[in-house]
Amino acid sequence: MSMSVWVRQDVLHDGYISAKEGYWRGKGIVVLADGSVLYSNAEPEPQGYFTLVTEPGLLGANTWHHIVSTFEPGIIRVYVDGVLRGTASGPYNTFNFSWLAAGNSTATNLIGATHPVDLGIVGYFRGDIDDLAVWGRTLSATEVATLSKWNP
Repeated sequence: MSMSVWVRQDVLHDGYISAKEGYWRGKGIVVLADGSVLYSNAEPEPQGYFTLVTEPGLLGANTWHHIVSTFEPGIIRVYVDGVLRGTASGPYNTFNFSWLAAGNSTATNLIGATHPVDLGIVGYFRGDIDDLAVWGRTLSATEVATLSKWNP
C-alpha cells in the first residue's frame, strides 16, 4: 500500500494530513512543528505500534511538499519531495487499511484531522492538502520521484 499527498502549511505545526484512530487500528501521516513527518500504524494482531519519524527540518511553511508513505510486508518508508527520508521495520506482514470504521475501530479515516475515540475531532492541519492518493501496492522509488516532480 502507498499513500501520496501534497501539503503546504501556513505555519509549522503538529497537524494530521490523513489519520484514523480507534482501538488498535490507528493509521496516520502527521506533519510535526519541527518540520519532520511522522507515520504511525497500530494493529491488533500482533498488538503494537509501528512508527517512523523523519529527521526535522524537511518541511517549511508556505512551501509545497510532496509526502509519500509506502508499506510492504514488515517495512514502511517515508519519502519527502521524492527523496527517501526514513525506513522502519515492524512485525506486520499485512496492512489493514480502510477509509471506514472496521472491526473494533470506532472512527473513519479523516483528511486534515484525526478522531481519537474519546476526544472528538482534533489535530487540524493548517494549510492546504492536495492530490491525496492511495494505491493498493507499494510504489517504487522511481515512481515516487516521478510523482514529486508535479507541483499543485
